Amino acid sequence: MVSEADRSPALPDPDAGAHAGPPVPPDDFGVGQPPEEALRASRAYLSAIIASSLDGIVTVDAETRIVDFNPAAARMYGYGVPEVIGKPLLDVVVSPESRDRQLANFSRWEATGQTGVLLPRQELMAVRADGTRFPIELTVVRLGAGPARYVAFVRDLTDIKRVDAERRRLEEQLRHAQKMDAVGRLAGGIAHDFNNLLSVVLGFTELSLAAVLPSDELADNLREIKKASERAVGLVRQLLAFSRRQVLSPRILNPNDVLASMEDLLRGLIGEPIELSLGLGSDVGQIKADPGQIEQLLVNLVMNAREAMPDGGLLRIETAAVEIDEGRIPAGSEARPGAYVRLVVQDSGTGMSDEVRAHAFEPFFTTKKTGKGTGLGLPTVYGIVTQSGGFIRFTSALGEGTRFEVFLPRVDRPLASDKLPPPIMSARGDAVTILLVEDEDAVRNLVKRILEQAGYQVLVARNGAEALELCQRPELALDLLLTDAVMPVMSGPELLRRVMVLRPVLRLLIMSGYSDRPAVSGIPFIAKPFTPVQLERIVRETLDGAPAQAS
Repeated sequence: MVSEADRSPALPDPDAGAHAGPPVPPDDFGVGQPPEEALRASRAYLSAIIASSLDGIVTVDAETRIVDFNPAAARMYGYGVPEVIGKPLLDVVVSPESRDRQLANFSRWEATGQTGVLLPRQELMAVRADGTRFPIELTVVRLGAGPARYVAFVRDLTDIKRVDAERRRLEEQLRHAQKMDAVGRLAGGIAHDFNNLLSVVLGFTELSLAAVLPSDELADNLREIKKASERAVGLVRQLLAFSRRQVLSPRILNPNDVLASMEDLLRGLIGEPIELSLGLGSDVGQIKADPGQIEQLLVNLVMNAREAMPDGGLLRIETAAVEIDEGRIPAGSEARPGAYVRLVVQDSGTGMSDEVRAHAFEPFFTTKKTGKGTGLGLPTVYGIVTQSGGFIRFTSALGEGTRFEVFLPRVDRPLASDKLPPPIMSARGDAVTILLVEDEDAVRNLVKRILEQAGYQVLVARNGAEALELCQRPELALDLLLTDAVMPVMSGPELLRRVMVLRPVLRLLIMSGYSDRPAVSGIPFIAKPFTPVQLERIVRETLDGAPAQAS
Protein backbone atom coordinates (compact mmCIF):
# COMPACT_ATOMS: atom_id res chain seq x y z
CA MET A 1 0.00 0.00 0.00
CA VAL A 2 1.49 3.37 -0.95
CA SER A 3 1.38 6.42 1.37
CA GLU A 4 -0.71 9.51 0.70
CA ALA A 5 2.49 11.45 -0.02
CA ASP A 6 3.41 9.06 -2.83
CA ARG A 7 0.01 9.03 -4.46
CA SER A 8 -0.74 10.94 -7.66
CA PRO A 9 -3.32 13.74 -7.38
CA ALA A 10 -6.66 12.46 -6.10
CA LEU A 11 -9.44 12.16 -8.65
CA PRO A 12 -12.94 13.59 -8.19
CA ASP A 13 -15.64 11.50 -6.57
CA PRO A 14 -17.22 9.06 -9.13
CA ASP A 15 -20.72 10.38 -8.59
CA ALA A 16 -19.56 13.94 -9.03
CA GLY A 17 -17.60 13.06 -12.16
CA ALA A 18 -20.66 11.51 -13.75
CA HIS A 19 -22.40 14.88 -13.81
CA ALA A 20 -19.43 17.18 -14.31
CA GLY A 21 -19.06 19.19 -17.49
CA PRO A 22 -16.05 19.07 -19.79
CA PRO A 23 -12.73 20.01 -18.18
CA VAL A 24 -11.82 23.68 -18.37
CA PRO A 25 -8.10 24.28 -18.99
CA PRO A 26 -6.24 26.78 -16.82
CA ASP A 27 -5.43 30.09 -18.46
CA ASP A 28 -2.49 29.54 -20.83
CA PHE A 29 -2.01 26.13 -19.17
CA GLY A 30 -0.05 27.76 -16.34
CA VAL A 31 2.30 29.75 -18.56
CA GLY A 32 3.64 32.77 -16.68
CA GLN A 33 2.50 31.45 -13.28
CA PRO A 34 4.81 30.50 -10.42
CA PRO A 35 6.09 26.90 -10.82
CA GLU A 36 4.05 25.56 -7.89
CA GLU A 37 0.81 27.10 -9.15
CA ALA A 38 1.51 26.00 -12.75
CA LEU A 39 2.13 22.42 -11.59
CA ARG A 40 -1.03 22.50 -9.49
CA ALA A 41 -3.07 23.83 -12.44
CA SER A 42 -1.70 21.19 -14.81
CA ARG A 43 -2.43 18.43 -12.33
CA ALA A 44 -5.96 19.72 -11.83
CA TYR A 45 -6.53 19.86 -15.58
CA LEU A 46 -5.16 16.34 -16.08
CA SER A 47 -7.31 15.10 -13.20
CA ALA A 48 -10.40 16.68 -14.80
CA ILE A 49 -9.65 15.03 -18.16
CA ILE A 50 -9.26 11.62 -16.50
CA ALA A 51 -12.44 12.12 -14.49
CA SER A 52 -14.50 12.99 -17.59
CA SER A 53 -13.20 10.10 -19.73
CA LEU A 54 -15.78 7.60 -20.92
CA ASP A 55 -13.20 4.79 -20.66
CA GLY A 56 -11.85 3.39 -17.45
CA ILE A 57 -8.43 4.80 -16.51
CA VAL A 58 -6.59 3.08 -13.66
CA THR A 59 -3.16 4.19 -12.37
CA VAL A 60 -0.96 1.51 -10.78
CA ASP A 61 2.22 1.55 -8.67
CA ALA A 62 5.38 -0.48 -9.16
CA GLU A 63 3.80 -3.42 -7.32
CA THR A 64 0.84 -3.30 -9.76
CA ARG A 65 -1.48 -2.09 -7.00
CA ILE A 66 -4.23 0.37 -7.88
CA VAL A 67 -3.45 3.99 -7.01
CA ASP A 68 -6.37 5.72 -8.71
CA PHE A 69 -9.65 4.48 -10.21
CA ASN A 70 -11.47 7.05 -12.36
CA PRO A 71 -15.30 7.47 -12.31
CA ALA A 72 -15.78 5.59 -15.60
CA ALA A 73 -13.92 2.56 -14.17
CA ALA A 74 -15.97 2.75 -10.98
CA ARG A 75 -19.23 2.76 -12.95
CA MET A 76 -18.00 0.03 -15.28
CA TYR A 77 -17.04 -2.40 -12.51
CA GLY A 78 -19.60 -1.36 -9.92
CA TYR A 79 -17.06 -0.65 -7.18
CA GLY A 80 -16.62 2.40 -5.00
CA VAL A 81 -13.15 3.93 -5.38
CA PRO A 82 -12.08 3.19 -1.75
CA GLU A 83 -12.92 -0.51 -2.29
CA VAL A 84 -10.25 -0.98 -4.95
CA ILE A 85 -7.42 1.35 -3.90
CA GLY A 86 -4.43 -0.78 -2.99
CA LYS A 87 -5.74 -3.96 -4.64
CA PRO A 88 -3.73 -5.68 -7.38
CA LEU A 89 -4.77 -4.35 -10.77
CA LEU A 90 -5.37 -7.77 -12.33
CA ASP A 91 -7.55 -8.91 -9.41
CA VAL A 92 -9.99 -6.14 -10.31
CA VAL A 93 -9.91 -5.45 -14.04
CA VAL A 94 -9.71 -8.95 -15.61
CA SER A 95 -11.43 -12.28 -15.01
CA PRO A 96 -9.62 -14.94 -12.94
CA GLU A 97 -8.68 -17.09 -15.95
CA SER A 98 -6.78 -14.17 -17.53
CA ARG A 99 -4.74 -13.08 -14.49
CA ASP A 100 -1.75 -15.46 -14.66
CA ARG A 101 -1.06 -14.75 -18.34
CA GLN A 102 -1.27 -10.98 -17.87
CA LEU A 103 0.88 -11.10 -14.73
CA ALA A 104 3.58 -12.91 -16.71
CA ASN A 105 3.44 -10.09 -19.25
CA PHE A 106 4.01 -7.54 -16.47
CA SER A 107 7.02 -9.48 -15.15
CA ARG A 108 8.68 -9.75 -18.56
CA TRP A 109 8.19 -6.04 -19.26
CA GLU A 110 9.44 -4.93 -15.85
CA ALA A 111 12.66 -6.84 -16.48
CA THR A 112 13.37 -4.84 -19.65
CA GLY A 113 13.13 -1.46 -17.94
CA GLN A 114 11.54 0.03 -21.08
CA THR A 115 8.65 2.44 -21.07
CA GLY A 116 5.68 2.64 -23.39
CA VAL A 117 2.91 0.21 -24.19
CA LEU A 118 3.29 -2.86 -22.03
CA LEU A 119 0.13 -4.72 -23.00
CA PRO A 120 -1.09 -3.72 -26.45
CA ARG A 121 -4.83 -3.49 -27.03
CA GLN A 122 -6.42 -6.88 -26.39
CA GLU A 123 -9.89 -8.23 -25.71
CA LEU A 124 -10.45 -9.99 -22.40
CA MET A 125 -13.27 -10.88 -20.07
CA ALA A 126 -13.85 -8.99 -16.84
CA VAL A 127 -16.11 -9.46 -13.81
CA ARG A 128 -18.25 -6.75 -12.22
CA ALA A 129 -18.74 -6.38 -8.48
CA ASP A 130 -22.08 -8.22 -8.75
CA GLY A 131 -20.42 -11.20 -10.48
CA THR A 132 -21.62 -10.56 -14.04
CA ARG A 133 -19.05 -11.09 -16.77
CA PHE A 134 -18.52 -8.62 -19.59
CA PRO A 135 -16.00 -8.11 -22.42
CA ILE A 136 -13.35 -5.39 -22.20
CA GLU A 137 -10.54 -3.98 -24.26
CA LEU A 138 -7.40 -3.54 -22.09
CA THR A 139 -4.25 -1.52 -22.83
CA VAL A 140 -1.49 -1.04 -20.24
CA VAL A 141 1.25 1.60 -20.56
CA ARG A 142 4.45 1.74 -18.45
CA LEU A 143 5.36 5.29 -17.43
CA GLY A 144 8.77 4.67 -15.88
CA ALA A 145 10.05 5.40 -12.39
CA GLY A 146 7.67 7.16 -10.01
CA PRO A 147 4.76 6.51 -7.70
CA ALA A 148 2.39 5.82 -10.62
CA ARG A 149 4.35 3.22 -12.61
CA TYR A 150 1.57 2.03 -14.97
CA VAL A 151 -1.68 3.28 -16.48
CA ALA A 152 -4.39 0.83 -17.58
CA PHE A 153 -7.00 1.93 -20.11
CA VAL A 154 -10.18 -0.16 -20.01
CA ARG A 155 -13.06 0.01 -22.52
CA ASP A 156 -16.37 -1.78 -21.95
CA LEU A 157 -17.15 -3.71 -25.15
CA THR A 158 -20.64 -4.85 -24.12
CA ASP A 159 -22.54 -2.39 -26.31
CA ILE A 160 -19.90 -2.51 -29.04
CA LYS A 161 -20.12 -6.32 -29.17
CA ARG A 162 -23.90 -6.12 -29.27
CA VAL A 163 -23.85 -3.59 -32.10
CA ASP A 164 -21.21 -5.62 -33.93
CA ALA A 165 -23.26 -8.81 -33.55
CA GLU A 166 -26.34 -7.01 -34.87
CA ARG A 167 -24.31 -5.65 -37.79
CA ARG A 168 -23.03 -9.15 -38.60
CA ARG A 169 -26.56 -10.52 -38.34
CA LEU A 170 -27.88 -7.85 -40.71
CA GLU A 171 -25.00 -8.51 -43.10
CA GLU A 172 -25.83 -12.22 -43.03
CA GLN A 173 -29.49 -11.39 -43.70
CA LEU A 174 -28.44 -9.25 -46.65
CA ARG A 175 -26.19 -11.99 -48.03
CA HIS A 176 -29.02 -14.50 -47.60
CA ALA A 177 -31.49 -12.18 -49.34
CA GLN A 178 -29.04 -11.59 -52.19
CA LYS A 179 -28.44 -15.34 -52.51
CA MET A 180 -32.19 -16.05 -52.52
CA ASP A 181 -32.73 -13.32 -55.11
CA ALA A 182 -29.95 -14.69 -57.32
CA VAL A 183 -31.28 -18.24 -57.13
CA GLY A 184 -34.79 -16.87 -57.65
CA ARG A 185 -33.73 -15.09 -60.81
CA LEU A 186 -32.06 -18.27 -62.00
CA ALA A 187 -35.21 -20.26 -61.19
CA GLY A 188 -37.37 -17.73 -63.02
CA GLY A 189 -35.20 -17.90 -66.11
CA ILE A 190 -35.17 -21.70 -66.06
CA ALA A 191 -38.93 -21.74 -65.53
CA HIS A 192 -39.46 -19.57 -68.61
CA ASP A 193 -37.69 -22.05 -70.89
CA PHE A 194 -38.93 -25.11 -69.05
CA ASN A 195 -42.54 -23.97 -69.15
CA ASN A 196 -42.30 -23.46 -72.90
CA LEU A 197 -41.06 -27.04 -73.26
CA LEU A 198 -43.76 -28.37 -70.94
CA SER A 199 -46.41 -26.44 -72.85
CA VAL A 200 -45.39 -28.29 -76.00
CA VAL A 201 -45.20 -31.71 -74.31
CA LEU A 202 -48.49 -31.35 -72.43
CA GLY A 203 -50.30 -29.69 -75.31
CA PHE A 204 -49.43 -32.25 -77.96
CA THR A 205 -50.05 -35.06 -75.46
CA GLU A 206 -53.57 -33.73 -74.86
CA LEU A 207 -54.20 -33.40 -78.60
CA SER A 208 -52.92 -36.94 -79.16
CA LEU A 209 -55.08 -38.35 -76.37
CA ALA A 210 -58.12 -36.76 -77.96
CA ALA A 211 -57.27 -38.45 -81.25
CA VAL A 212 -56.98 -42.05 -79.99
CA LEU A 213 -59.42 -44.43 -78.34
CA PRO A 214 -59.20 -44.61 -74.53
CA SER A 215 -58.67 -48.36 -74.77
CA ASP A 216 -55.76 -48.04 -77.19
CA GLU A 217 -52.36 -49.06 -75.82
CA LEU A 218 -50.98 -45.78 -77.15
CA ALA A 219 -53.42 -43.93 -74.89
CA ASP A 220 -51.81 -45.55 -71.82
CA ASN A 221 -48.39 -44.36 -73.00
CA LEU A 222 -49.70 -40.85 -73.55
CA ARG A 223 -51.30 -40.77 -70.11
CA GLU A 224 -47.95 -41.71 -68.54
CA ILE A 225 -46.25 -38.90 -70.48
CA LYS A 226 -48.93 -36.51 -69.28
CA LYS A 227 -48.55 -37.66 -65.68
CA ALA A 228 -44.75 -37.18 -65.75
CA SER A 229 -45.14 -33.76 -67.37
CA GLU A 230 -47.59 -32.66 -64.70
CA ARG A 231 -45.09 -33.67 -62.01
CA ALA A 232 -42.50 -31.53 -63.79
CA VAL A 233 -44.98 -28.63 -63.78
CA GLY A 234 -45.34 -29.04 -60.01
CA LEU A 235 -41.56 -28.92 -59.56
CA VAL A 236 -41.32 -25.71 -61.59
CA ARG A 237 -44.10 -24.18 -59.49
CA GLN A 238 -42.13 -25.04 -56.35
CA LEU A 239 -39.09 -23.26 -57.76
CA LEU A 240 -41.18 -20.21 -58.56
CA ALA A 241 -42.92 -20.26 -55.19
CA PHE A 242 -39.73 -20.24 -53.14
CA SER A 243 -38.27 -17.51 -55.37
CA ARG A 244 -41.48 -15.46 -54.98
CA ARG A 245 -41.98 -15.24 -58.75
CA GLN A 246 -45.02 -17.44 -59.10
CA VAL A 247 -48.05 -15.99 -60.86
CA LEU A 248 -50.83 -15.81 -58.27
CA SER A 249 -54.61 -15.85 -58.43
CA PRO A 250 -55.36 -14.51 -54.94
CA ARG A 251 -58.83 -14.56 -53.45
CA ILE A 252 -60.42 -13.95 -50.06
CA LEU A 253 -60.13 -17.13 -47.94
CA ASN A 254 -60.95 -18.31 -44.45
CA PRO A 255 -57.93 -20.35 -43.26
CA ASN A 256 -60.18 -22.50 -41.08
CA ASP A 257 -62.21 -23.51 -44.14
CA VAL A 258 -59.03 -24.41 -46.02
CA LEU A 259 -57.80 -26.56 -43.13
CA ALA A 260 -61.16 -28.25 -42.65
CA SER A 261 -61.34 -29.16 -46.33
CA MET A 262 -57.80 -30.59 -46.20
CA GLU A 263 -58.09 -32.54 -42.95
CA ASP A 264 -58.64 -35.95 -44.61
CA LEU A 265 -55.79 -35.29 -47.06
CA LEU A 266 -53.41 -34.29 -44.25
CA ARG A 267 -54.30 -37.36 -42.19
CA GLY A 268 -53.57 -39.53 -45.21
CA LEU A 269 -50.19 -37.82 -45.68
CA ILE A 270 -48.94 -38.34 -42.12
CA GLY A 271 -50.17 -41.92 -41.65
CA GLU A 272 -51.51 -43.67 -38.56
CA PRO A 273 -48.43 -43.51 -36.26
CA ILE A 274 -48.81 -39.71 -36.07
CA GLU A 275 -51.72 -38.10 -34.25
CA LEU A 276 -53.15 -34.97 -35.90
CA SER A 277 -54.74 -32.36 -33.64
CA LEU A 278 -56.49 -29.26 -34.99
CA GLY A 279 -57.01 -26.17 -32.88
CA LEU A 280 -58.93 -23.76 -35.09
CA GLY A 281 -59.50 -20.40 -33.46
CA SER A 282 -62.86 -18.66 -33.61
CA ASP A 283 -63.29 -15.50 -35.68
CA VAL A 284 -59.75 -15.67 -37.08
CA GLY A 285 -60.84 -13.55 -40.03
CA GLN A 286 -59.94 -13.79 -43.69
CA ILE A 287 -56.73 -13.65 -45.70
CA LYS A 288 -56.10 -12.77 -49.34
CA ALA A 289 -54.01 -15.49 -50.92
CA ASP A 290 -53.83 -18.01 -53.72
CA PRO A 291 -55.78 -21.10 -52.53
CA GLY A 292 -53.39 -23.51 -54.24
CA GLN A 293 -50.42 -21.86 -52.57
CA ILE A 294 -51.94 -22.05 -49.09
CA GLU A 295 -52.69 -25.75 -49.64
CA GLN A 296 -49.12 -26.27 -50.88
CA LEU A 297 -47.76 -24.43 -47.82
CA LEU A 298 -49.71 -26.70 -45.46
CA VAL A 299 -48.74 -29.87 -47.29
CA ASN A 300 -45.03 -28.92 -47.24
CA LEU A 301 -45.05 -28.13 -43.51
CA VAL A 302 -46.97 -31.30 -42.69
CA MET A 303 -44.62 -33.41 -44.84
CA ASN A 304 -41.65 -31.79 -43.09
CA ALA A 305 -43.19 -32.69 -39.71
CA ARG A 306 -43.84 -36.26 -40.83
CA GLU A 307 -40.18 -36.71 -41.79
CA ALA A 308 -39.21 -35.52 -38.30
CA MET A 309 -41.43 -38.18 -36.62
CA PRO A 310 -40.48 -41.54 -38.23
CA ASP A 311 -41.70 -43.44 -35.16
CA GLY A 312 -44.87 -41.43 -34.67
CA GLY A 313 -45.75 -38.45 -32.52
CA LEU A 314 -48.13 -35.52 -32.28
CA LEU A 315 -48.75 -32.95 -35.00
CA ARG A 316 -50.67 -29.88 -33.87
CA ILE A 317 -52.09 -27.31 -36.30
CA GLU A 318 -53.61 -24.11 -34.92
CA THR A 319 -55.07 -20.86 -36.21
CA ALA A 320 -55.60 -17.60 -34.36
CA ALA A 321 -56.15 -13.89 -34.97
CA VAL A 322 -53.23 -11.82 -33.64
CA GLU A 323 -52.16 -8.19 -33.52
CA ILE A 324 -48.46 -7.31 -33.77
CA ASP A 325 -47.30 -4.04 -32.25
CA GLU A 326 -44.29 -2.21 -33.61
CA GLY A 327 -42.61 -2.28 -30.21
CA ARG A 328 -42.64 -6.10 -30.15
CA ILE A 329 -40.82 -6.55 -33.46
CA PRO A 330 -37.11 -7.46 -33.03
CA ALA A 331 -34.55 -5.40 -34.92
CA GLY A 332 -33.86 -6.79 -38.38
CA SER A 333 -37.04 -8.88 -38.42
CA GLU A 334 -39.14 -9.16 -41.56
CA ALA A 335 -42.28 -8.71 -39.47
CA ARG A 336 -44.40 -5.58 -39.78
CA PRO A 337 -47.01 -4.26 -37.35
CA GLY A 338 -50.63 -5.01 -38.13
CA ALA A 339 -53.44 -7.57 -37.95
CA TYR A 340 -52.57 -11.15 -38.92
CA VAL A 341 -53.92 -14.67 -39.03
CA ARG A 342 -51.35 -16.91 -37.36
CA LEU A 343 -51.05 -20.49 -38.59
CA VAL A 344 -49.03 -22.81 -36.35
CA VAL A 345 -47.69 -26.23 -37.37
CA GLN A 346 -45.94 -27.90 -34.42
CA ASP A 347 -44.51 -31.41 -34.18
CA SER A 348 -42.98 -33.51 -31.42
CA GLY A 349 -40.24 -34.83 -33.69
CA THR A 350 -36.48 -34.97 -33.66
CA GLY A 351 -35.99 -31.21 -34.03
CA MET A 352 -33.15 -29.45 -35.81
CA SER A 353 -29.53 -28.83 -34.92
CA ASP A 354 -28.06 -25.31 -35.00
CA GLU A 355 -26.52 -26.02 -38.41
CA VAL A 356 -29.76 -27.28 -39.93
CA ARG A 357 -31.72 -24.32 -38.50
CA ALA A 358 -29.26 -21.92 -40.11
CA HIS A 359 -29.88 -23.45 -43.57
CA ALA A 360 -33.56 -24.39 -43.20
CA PHE A 361 -34.87 -21.99 -45.85
CA GLU A 362 -32.00 -22.38 -48.29
CA PRO A 363 -33.00 -23.94 -51.62
CA PHE A 364 -31.75 -27.46 -52.29
CA PHE A 365 -30.51 -27.90 -48.71
CA THR A 366 -31.78 -31.23 -47.40
CA THR A 367 -30.89 -33.69 -44.66
CA LYS A 368 -32.43 -36.57 -46.61
CA LYS A 369 -30.40 -39.12 -48.53
CA THR A 370 -29.60 -38.47 -52.18
CA GLY A 371 -32.70 -38.90 -54.30
CA LYS A 372 -35.06 -38.72 -51.31
CA GLY A 373 -35.68 -34.99 -51.26
CA THR A 374 -35.37 -31.88 -53.44
CA GLY A 375 -34.56 -29.41 -50.67
CA LEU A 376 -37.39 -27.14 -51.86
CA GLY A 377 -40.03 -27.83 -49.20
CA LEU A 378 -39.24 -25.12 -46.65
CA PRO A 379 -37.87 -22.65 -49.24
CA THR A 380 -41.19 -23.02 -51.06
CA VAL A 381 -43.06 -22.27 -47.82
CA TYR A 382 -40.88 -19.20 -47.26
CA GLY A 383 -41.54 -17.98 -50.81
CA ILE A 384 -45.30 -18.51 -50.54
CA VAL A 385 -45.55 -16.67 -47.23
CA THR A 386 -43.44 -13.75 -48.42
CA GLN A 387 -45.23 -13.50 -51.75
CA SER A 388 -48.55 -13.42 -49.86
CA GLY A 389 -47.38 -10.42 -47.83
CA GLY A 390 -46.67 -12.30 -44.60
CA PHE A 391 -43.67 -13.57 -42.66
CA ILE A 392 -42.61 -16.81 -40.97
CA ARG A 393 -40.61 -17.71 -37.90
CA PHE A 394 -39.76 -21.02 -36.27
CA THR A 395 -38.14 -22.55 -33.22
CA SER A 396 -36.54 -25.97 -33.05
CA ALA A 397 -34.11 -27.92 -30.90
CA LEU A 398 -32.78 -31.46 -31.05
CA GLY A 399 -35.15 -33.80 -29.25
CA GLU A 400 -37.72 -31.06 -28.63
CA GLY A 401 -39.59 -30.87 -31.95
CA THR A 402 -40.20 -27.92 -34.24
CA ARG A 403 -42.77 -25.11 -34.24
CA PHE A 404 -43.47 -23.08 -37.38
CA GLU A 405 -45.53 -19.90 -37.12
CA VAL A 406 -46.88 -18.41 -40.35
CA PHE A 407 -48.32 -14.89 -40.20
CA LEU A 408 -50.58 -13.81 -43.08
CA PRO A 409 -52.18 -10.33 -43.24
CA ARG A 410 -55.82 -10.33 -42.10
CA VAL A 411 -58.35 -8.62 -44.36
CA ASP A 412 -61.89 -7.48 -43.56
CA ARG A 413 -63.62 -8.40 -46.79
CA PRO A 414 -66.31 -10.94 -47.72
CA LEU A 415 -65.31 -14.41 -48.81
CA ALA A 416 -64.91 -15.08 -52.52
CA SER A 417 -67.80 -16.73 -54.28
CA ASP A 418 -67.40 -20.39 -55.14
CA LYS A 419 -69.88 -20.22 -58.01
CA LEU A 420 -68.59 -21.78 -61.19
CA PRO A 421 -68.37 -19.60 -64.33
CA PRO A 422 -71.11 -20.11 -66.92
CA PRO A 423 -70.54 -22.90 -69.48
CA ILE A 424 -68.26 -22.00 -72.37
CA MET A 425 -70.16 -21.43 -75.60
CA SER A 426 -68.95 -22.92 -78.84
CA ALA A 427 -66.55 -20.88 -80.98
CA ARG A 428 -67.91 -18.50 -83.57
CA GLY A 429 -65.99 -20.18 -86.39
CA ASP A 430 -64.32 -18.48 -89.34
CA ALA A 431 -65.65 -15.05 -88.40
CA VAL A 432 -63.10 -14.79 -85.55
CA THR A 433 -59.45 -14.09 -86.44
CA ILE A 434 -56.69 -14.31 -83.86
CA LEU A 435 -53.20 -12.86 -84.29
CA LEU A 436 -50.75 -15.14 -82.46
CA VAL A 437 -47.34 -13.70 -81.51
CA GLU A 438 -44.78 -16.22 -80.19
CA ASP A 439 -41.02 -16.49 -80.82
CA GLU A 440 -40.70 -20.20 -79.90
CA ASP A 441 -41.50 -22.28 -82.99
CA ALA A 442 -42.79 -25.34 -81.12
CA VAL A 443 -45.06 -23.31 -78.84
CA ARG A 444 -46.33 -21.23 -81.76
CA ASN A 445 -47.21 -24.38 -83.75
CA LEU A 446 -48.96 -25.92 -80.75
CA VAL A 447 -51.09 -22.85 -79.92
CA LYS A 448 -51.96 -22.37 -83.59
CA ARG A 449 -53.18 -25.96 -83.86
CA ILE A 450 -55.24 -25.71 -80.65
CA LEU A 451 -56.94 -22.52 -81.81
CA GLU A 452 -57.57 -23.79 -85.31
CA GLN A 453 -59.11 -27.00 -83.95
CA ALA A 454 -61.38 -24.78 -81.83
CA GLY A 455 -62.63 -23.14 -85.02
CA TYR A 456 -60.62 -19.89 -85.11
CA GLN A 457 -58.67 -18.40 -87.99
CA VAL A 458 -55.07 -17.81 -86.89
CA LEU A 459 -52.42 -15.43 -88.21
CA VAL A 460 -48.92 -15.81 -86.77
CA ALA A 461 -46.00 -13.48 -86.06
CA ARG A 462 -42.59 -14.44 -84.67
CA ASN A 463 -42.01 -11.23 -82.73
CA GLY A 464 -43.57 -7.93 -81.75
CA ALA A 465 -42.27 -6.04 -84.77
CA GLU A 466 -43.94 -8.47 -87.21
CA ALA A 467 -47.17 -8.30 -85.22
CA LEU A 468 -47.16 -4.50 -85.17
CA GLU A 469 -46.70 -4.45 -88.93
CA LEU A 470 -49.76 -6.71 -89.35
CA CYS A 471 -51.83 -4.55 -87.01
CA GLN A 472 -51.01 -1.49 -89.14
CA ARG A 473 -52.65 -3.10 -92.19
CA PRO A 474 -56.27 -1.84 -92.20
CA GLU A 475 -57.48 -4.58 -94.56
CA LEU A 476 -56.83 -7.26 -91.91
CA ALA A 477 -59.88 -7.90 -89.72
CA LEU A 478 -58.52 -8.95 -86.30
CA ASP A 479 -60.62 -9.91 -83.28
CA LEU A 480 -57.97 -10.87 -80.72
CA LEU A 481 -54.23 -10.48 -80.24
CA LEU A 482 -52.59 -13.31 -78.25
CA THR A 483 -48.93 -12.58 -77.47
CA ASP A 484 -46.09 -14.02 -75.42
CA ALA A 485 -44.68 -11.69 -72.77
CA VAL A 486 -40.93 -12.28 -73.15
CA MET A 487 -39.69 -11.97 -76.75
CA PRO A 488 -36.71 -10.51 -78.62
CA VAL A 489 -37.04 -7.28 -80.64
CA MET A 490 -40.14 -6.09 -78.74
CA SER A 491 -41.67 -7.41 -75.51
CA GLY A 492 -45.29 -8.47 -75.25
CA PRO A 493 -46.30 -5.63 -72.88
CA GLU A 494 -44.72 -3.03 -75.19
CA LEU A 495 -46.54 -4.55 -78.18
CA LEU A 496 -49.87 -4.40 -76.32
CA ARG A 497 -49.38 -0.76 -75.39
CA ARG A 498 -48.79 0.17 -79.03
CA VAL A 499 -51.64 -1.97 -80.34
CA MET A 500 -54.12 -0.41 -77.90
CA VAL A 501 -53.51 2.90 -79.68
CA LEU A 502 -53.70 1.44 -83.18
CA ARG A 503 -56.76 -0.78 -82.60
CA PRO A 504 -58.68 0.34 -79.50
CA VAL A 505 -61.44 -2.28 -79.90
CA LEU A 506 -59.12 -5.26 -80.39
CA ARG A 507 -59.29 -7.85 -77.59
CA LEU A 508 -55.90 -8.54 -76.01
CA LEU A 509 -54.52 -11.60 -74.21
CA ILE A 510 -50.99 -12.19 -72.92
CA MET A 511 -49.26 -15.46 -72.00
CA SER A 512 -45.93 -16.22 -70.37
CA GLY A 513 -43.75 -19.08 -69.22
CA TYR A 514 -41.92 -16.60 -67.02
CA SER A 515 -42.92 -16.05 -63.44
CA ASP A 516 -43.64 -12.34 -63.12
CA ARG A 517 -47.06 -11.17 -64.22
CA PRO A 518 -46.63 -8.74 -67.14
CA ALA A 519 -46.94 -5.10 -66.13
CA VAL A 520 -50.00 -4.29 -68.27
CA SER A 521 -53.00 -3.64 -66.08
CA GLY A 522 -56.38 -4.87 -67.17
CA ILE A 523 -55.06 -7.38 -69.75
CA PRO A 524 -56.19 -11.03 -69.37
CA PHE A 525 -53.29 -13.37 -68.67
CA ILE A 526 -52.62 -17.11 -69.00
CA ALA A 527 -49.54 -18.80 -67.54
CA LYS A 528 -47.61 -21.49 -69.36
CA PRO A 529 -47.84 -24.43 -69.38
CA PHE A 530 -51.55 -24.61 -70.09
CA THR A 531 -53.84 -27.29 -71.46
CA PRO A 532 -55.87 -26.88 -74.67
CA VAL A 533 -59.06 -26.61 -72.58
CA GLN A 534 -57.56 -23.82 -70.43
CA LEU A 535 -56.44 -21.90 -73.50
CA GLU A 536 -59.80 -22.26 -75.24
CA ARG A 537 -61.61 -21.11 -72.09
CA ILE A 538 -59.62 -17.90 -71.58
CA VAL A 539 -59.71 -17.06 -75.31
CA ARG A 540 -63.48 -17.42 -75.22
CA GLU A 541 -63.77 -15.27 -72.07
CA THR A 542 -61.50 -12.60 -73.55
CA LEU A 543 -63.52 -12.43 -76.77
CA ASP A 544 -66.73 -12.09 -74.77
CA GLY A 545 -65.28 -9.35 -72.55
CA ALA A 546 -64.81 -5.64 -73.15
CA PRO A 547 -61.76 -4.29 -75.01
CA ALA A 548 -58.81 -3.18 -72.88
CA GLN A 549 -58.58 0.56 -72.32
CA ALA A 550 -55.35 2.34 -73.31
CA SER A 551 -53.88 4.44 -70.50
